[in-house]
Amino acid sequence: MFLNVFKNQIILGVITIILTWAIFMSRAMPVFFIFYNIFVLSVIWVGFSRSMQPINFKLSPKSFRRKIFWVAFVFRFVYMLWLLLLWYYYTDTPFSVEAIDALSFHSVAVKLADNLSWESLFKIKGFSLDDSLYPFLISFIYAISDNSVFLVRVAQVIVSSFSVVLLYDIIRVIDTDRRGRLSAIILAFAGSIVFYTGVHMKETLMVLSVFLSMRSGIYLLNGRRVLNNSLLLLLGLFFAIGTRFVLFFVLLSGFFVYTFFVNQTRIRRVSWFWKILIVLFFAGGSYFLVGNTTYGRYAKQQTSNLLGLEKKSAKIRTSQGRAKAFSSRSNLITTVAIAPITVPVSFLTPFPSITYTNINYATRVQQTEQWYHIGNILVLGLLSYFLFIGLFYLFKHKKYKSYSYILFTFFLYMAALIVSAYLTSIRFNIIKLVLIIPIIAYGIDNIASKHLYRWKYYTLLYCVLIVVWNYLKLARLGDV
Repeated sequence: MFLNVFKNQIILGVITIILTWAIFMSRAMPVFFIFYNIFVLSVIWVGFSRSMQPINFKLSPKSFRRKIFWVAFVFRFVYMLWLLLLWYYYTDTPFSVEAIDALSFHSVAVKLADNLSWESLFKIKGFSLDDSLYPFLISFIYAISDNSVFLVRVAQVIVSSFSVVLLYDIIRVIDTDRRGRLSAIILAFAGSIVFYTGVHMKETLMVLSVFLSMRSGIYLLNGRRVLNNSLLLLLGLFFAIGTRFVLFFVLLSGFFVYTFFVNQTRIRRVSWFWKILIVLFFAGGSYFLVGNTTYGRYAKQQTSNLLGLEKKSAKIRTSQGRAKAFSSRSNLITTVAIAPITVPVSFLTPFPSITYTNINYATRVQQTEQWYHIGNILVLGLLSYFLFIGLFYLFKHKKYKSYSYILFTFFLYMAALIVSAYLTSIRFNIIKLVLIIPIIAYGIDNIASKHLYRWKYYTLLYCVLIVVWNYLKLARLGDV
């Protein structure tokens, strides 16, 4: 029943994308991307529907772990090869169009491969701590493979597939095996996460840091292999520091919060010393994050900018001299940002971006990349209905304690997005997207016929929001 309704929702979503493209045809993506995303949606649907068959829920845990790893691996490997062919077709290189960050990581890794050391990394100007780990790690692959981009992508496929298994282990421990399998299946075919296995970006490593930290922390607090999981927890947090500092902060905060809610029969009660330490950590960490980091200073300046572009530095490249249109519409953006709708909309972002704006690339907005994500975002956008269902039942069933590590990390990271300029950025939403997957799985596992009936109304609203978002994207820059 669920799969049949889901198929109809996807069809409605595809129709919306085509209509939006037709409405904004003069400012819409090339028609190739319509066919590309329909193809991606078809592959995701086939893989997802086959994986949701009852036989996969009857396998032993060991057999399921092995199967879901290889399912995820095959899907990611084929996706990676497909993207590689596209990159070579468009650019004659293994890198995508507008791959500024990817080429930067690649060039740094090539230099490091000749002299593997942290000192060499820190001598390279323009690289911060949370950009350092990814090029440093791939430089090891370059050093033994003559700078093979393909082997780096294969390594990312393996890492991303392993993350699927980690999520299964997490939910299996804190909840039920069935919900763990549902979560793993959704993550296995989450196209936006899979996409980053085919580019030289750090998002795949960030997803690993999230699930490795959570799995190790949960296992540690449940008394499983204390030494091993302590080391793995530190490794996961180290990955977070080396990829995005705010991620380290929210993961460590989530771990501390989970210690309050963990089953006290399995672990000794947290002492007042640790509780005081946690309060000091939150206070000190918040002060440092907001007041003394580049991210924090930038976030404070951009609190009112919901739609994700810098108001002051963005420049419009147009022959008609409409640069003033941007500033004249900035009040609209501020109004939207401070409205109560900001928080509920943040659950749904990013939206499929079908249009392009006349923005100077100096704003670092990679518009072409957004079009590869349309089908992937549409799937999670449609499933976000079950995010709200899942949150409702988690609190109704009093399961929020078991999910506190995931929930607190999710809400804290989303708060960071809301006060930043990156609420609609796909890259910055990747962590949020992986964190909602187990909540969506909980909602799906608690669906009733009334929920499926109301899902169509939610889908209609979501489709309207897609059109509105693409209109606002153009209107705020004077392009319509």
